Amino acid sequence: MPKGLALPKGRGPYATQACTICRAKKSKCDGVKPVCGSCAASGKDDKLDDRTGGLLLNGIATPTITGGMNAAPRVQPVFENPNASYILQVEGIAVSRSHPEIDWSRYLPPEVILERREHDKILDLSFKFFTMWTFRVVPSLFLRDMYRALSVPHSKEPPRTPHYSPMLHNAILCVSLAFSDEPHLRDPKTRLCFAMAAKSLHADTKADLSTVQAMGFLSRGSFYSDFGERIPAELYVGMSSRLGMILGLGLDATPWAAAGLIETDEIRWRNWTHWTLFCLDATWALYFGWDLGGPPRRSTQMPFVDSDMDQSPCRTFDIPYSNNLRPSARPNAAQVEEQIAKIDQELGNWKRRLPPQLRITPENRASSTPQRLMLHLAYWWCSLTLHRPFFNFPAQRIHPEVDHIKLCIHAAENILELVETWSCLYTLRLTPVTKQGIVFSAGVRTSGDRGPAD
Repeated sequence: MPKGLALPKGRGPYATQACTICRAKKSKCDGVKPVCGSCAASGKDDKLDDRTGGLLLNGIATPTITGGMNAAPRVQPVFENPNASYILQVEGIAVSRSHPEIDWSRYLPPEVILERREHDKILDLSFKFFTMWTFRVVPSLFLRDMYRALSVPHSKEPPRTPHYSPMLHNAILCVSLAFSDEPHLRDPKTRLCFAMAAKSLHADTKADLSTVQAMGFLSRGSFYSDFGERIPAELYVGMSSRLGMILGLGLDATPWAAAGLIETDEIRWRNWTHWTLFCLDATWALYFGWDLGGPPRRSTQMPFVDSDMDQSPCRTFDIPYSNNLRPSARPNAAQVEEQIAKIDQELGNWKRRLPPQLRITPENRASSTPQRLMLHLAYWWCSLTLHRPFFNFPAQRIHPEVDHIKLCIHAAENILELVETWSCLYTLRLTPVTKQGIVFSAGVRTSGDRGPAD
């Protein structure tokens, strides 16, 4: 036992308010919070059981890792200006306003010649046309934490921030440089430099939310899958999903906040990251007809609603379950159609309840944002995928009024109309990778092909 941690012999007094662990264990406590001297001396500060937040996931002795944190309260760095943020040097922004002295390229590969204005333009395009899909990055929080991490002198250790890390910075660029107008920056060899930098920084990165997101950018639907490298893409998405499970994303983290292990605000960001992982896996299941195999389905609080962000939770990603049921799990087509009819009704109700600012009308179509267009593309993609299993078969008696062929064609036509709008407003160079799968599904169903469903 370390010197200074010796405990008095005998029963000892009980504190009026026990620490988190002793309160759960119903044992004696000296009242020091969040972990008393008894727990610290016995090593109990390294574990909390499922009665204090569900930390033990894999048996009695294996704790969930909370980002490398121990039970001591997290020490928050004091920032001179907590509201300061990295300001992108984009059109209309004066250089003097954008903190020109900041060491923005500190962690980027030095062999790549990249000017700050081009770098900032790429980040801006990424936030508008890529990371907004499945809400991978919150731009305001990423830029705030980026400023905090990069504004400190080289001689000082930068603070750990939940929404920015050097690994995540490089991972975003290795994907988003595809949006550059400069051929040498779009070049796969250049983008690979940033991917390698992200991977090399992984060894020096403590696991947290930004690590989960960075691995997602390297995985399928992102860097490696963009180049047809399915095996590394699957490896990184698996690591991202597994790390999210190890960090306990999606679990009720309120006891951890009460114990001082995490900040209260971090609870909603943990839930947000859980749903990002879930939605990425669900879209991949739609691509290939797989069952969902990513993070476990939990009764996790739905993503928060923010007036400045296009958040509108729905159950569209339940569709892979209804369309990709294994033969042993679907005794007959009538039961599947019953499930399809139920989800179709939920989809329709969800679309009808959209607030005015998220709807697309003839009047506002020409001013549609990428977020709004992707929202509606995803809706029609889900509708198309939902009815596709019955495209080549007559309607079952249980719902003879449902014309699956007509519904598939209607969804495909809406997809193509939305894509045409996107092309006119933004060109098809600026688009999430997911839209390729959506367009392919629509193209098959409007080509007159009545062969086997894809």
